[in-house]
Amino acid sequence: MRAKMESRFRWKAVLGLAFFACLIMVPPASAGIAARLALDVKPGASGITSTGFSSYDQLTPIGDQLYFTPYFARYGRELWRTDGRTLEMVRDIDPGPGYGYRSEQKPVEFQGRYYFQANSPGTGDELWRLSPDGSDAELVADIYPGPESGYPRALTVFKGQLYFAAGTPASGQELFRYDGTTVEQFTDIKPGAGDAWAGFGKDTILDGYAYFLADDGVHGMELWRTDGENTELWLDATPGAEGSYFFSLKAAGGRLYFATRTDYGLNTRAWRSDGVTNDVLGNFEIWQTTQVGQRVYLLSGHSLMVVTGPDRQPEYKSLPFSAEVDNLTAIGNSLYFTATDRVHGSEPWRIKDGKLELLGSEAYDDQGSIGWYPGQTGPFVEFDGEAFITMSDSRYGSELWKVQDGKAVLFKDILPGRDSGLPGLYTHFGDEVYFIADDGVHGHELWHLFEDDEVGIVVPAQSPKIRNQATSISLGCPASEQAGPCRGSLKISRKGRTLGRGSFRIGAGHTGKPVVKLGPRVAAGPVSLEVTVRDDAGNSKTVSRKLRLSR
Repeated sequence: MRAKMESRFRWKAVLGLAFFACLIMVPPASAGIAARLALDVKPGASGITSTGFSSYDQLTPIGDQLYFTPYFARYGRELWRTDGRTLEMVRDIDPGPGYGYRSEQKPVEFQGRYYFQANSPGTGDELWRLSPDGSDAELVADIYPGPESGYPRALTVFKGQLYFAAGTPASGQELFRYDGTTVEQFTDIKPGAGDAWAGFGKDTILDGYAYFLADDGVHGMELWRTDGENTELWLDATPGAEGSYFFSLKAAGGRLYFATRTDYGLNTRAWRSDGVTNDVLGNFEIWQTTQVGQRVYLLSGHSLMVVTGPDRQPEYKSLPFSAEVDNLTAIGNSLYFTATDRVHGSEPWRIKDGKLELLGSEAYDDQGSIGWYPGQTGPFVEFDGEAFITMSDSRYGSELWKVQDGKAVLFKDILPGRDSGLPGLYTHFGDEVYFIADDGVHGHELWHLFEDDEVGIVVPAQSPKIRNQATSISLGCPASEQAGPCRGSLKISRKGRTLGRGSFRIGAGHTGKPVVKLGPRVAAGPVSLEVTVRDDAGNSKTVSRKLRLSR
């Protein structure tokens, strides 16, 4: 009886361990998609940037090149480019270790060329542009003459001209524009040397008007607009010289959404404008505005609101356990976001077809899976119609996850173990997604998500020898195998009877001789070799060859 009980206990323990092993098993990457290091820009463990990604860390696709701003001790921070294979610096604008590239926004295309803010000796921070082929850069205008800086910012193309905010000794910070030949001051909202701080972006353009904030010295900071000919004060939300504090100014669903409060943090109001009237939606904040299909979602504080039509009132979207929402992201017909509650911690969620879904799980970590993520683009990115997330748990750290069957599963453990690869700065480039991550060997470098629907293996002609009831089979993993390494299994058989098995793992562009253990008394002669190979993209195939074993 005791022996039976011990045997039963042992079987329960084995089954328990097997179940636990299933729980911690890393799910395989989806077929056809892989992630790997794209380019080791700065060889060694330091990488091209630190873990604390700054506002200058950018990835900007322009044509067939990806422009970015790595830091080198020799050059400082300058503008570089790559096609994914080769690397070149555009120009050492500020020679030596200084920061030549100074723009906190990505280069803006205008008339087939890209414009940005940069700093050079003798001119300060001014307006620059790339050469027509993108291989060089040149100063466009020294707006604030001499070593002082004009600080051009908020570069936006509007009605065939490049608009931006900049400052001069005579005008202060005002709105300027460039027609491809001449830079001219467009507004003098605050006459004289005072700063109006005008400037707008592509998200604040609605029905032929560009909306922006400015201070004319009379009304304080308020909402203005221009059609490229005339400029007017559009909303004096707080009458008098005190002005208003505006946030989350964005056009969505054919309307302009924003919020205001006084400089003292009082009288918070949410607004919606159709370009004819300005309507108060209520006494709540708007932190973020995101459109998904015909619906507009508003992040109010940490609460989620939805507007189902252009003139419908916002409605609060109820979430379990009073979850606090952040990082609204539209992917396809779904809204992805992070939410923190007392039960699940901080986890990724989505609203798909009107249904609220928890993508993470309290089983991952009782503190949730969304912690700090690098960059300003948020933790979500779409690739090939799928959603990927920077997520973390206590087993893998912060890594690359994928939404699969309504749940987040680990896609790539970039820095194996509990340490974090910290993928971030997701940017679409061509048919791929580039990002920065740290694998613990190369530092923070350029990685990419890419489609790969093929896997290869090279099985050369050979007559392997039998030694000590084993033999070695020569295999090669093609250099073109982007989702490598090649890994899999081998089987040697004769007349349908299996003689031996083995396994292999070979890096792309390398060869190997995995060992196949044979059974006793295996004689020399013809055999059948079956090689099954797979890669990190989930691709697999089986190759069969006729071989002759020799002694």
